[in-house]
Amino acid sequence: MDENAKKMAKLMAKCWADEKFKKELIADPARVLKEQGIEVPAGLKVSFHENTEKEAHIIIPPKPSAELSDEQLDKVAGGANCSNTVGTIGCACIVTIGTVYCT
Repeated sequence: MDENAKKMAKLMAKCWADEKFKKELIADPARVLKEQGIEVPAGLKVSFHENTEKEAHIIIPPKPSAELSDEQLDKVAGGANCSNTVGTIGCACIVTIGTVYCT
C-alpha cells in the first residue's frame, strides 16, 4: 500500500470515529486533506460522499485517454492498486452494502 493509500485509510477510520471531522471533510475536503498531509493536485476538485444503508455512491472513473494494454486491463479487472493513476489521491474502492473493499 503506498503512502497516500495509507493516509486515506487513516482518514476513513477517523471519519468513522469522529462525526464532526467527517462533516468537515465533506464540507471542505481540500482544506481537511491538506491538514492531514494529503496533497490534492492543482485544479482537481475533490468531493466526499457518505454511503449509507439506503444509498451507495458508485464512481465512474474517467475514460482513459489511450487504449489500455492487456496487462492494464488485467490489473483493472483484478482490482489492482490505482496509485499511478493521474489525479488519484486515495484508493479505489468497490462498495457493497455494509462492506468496502479497497485496493
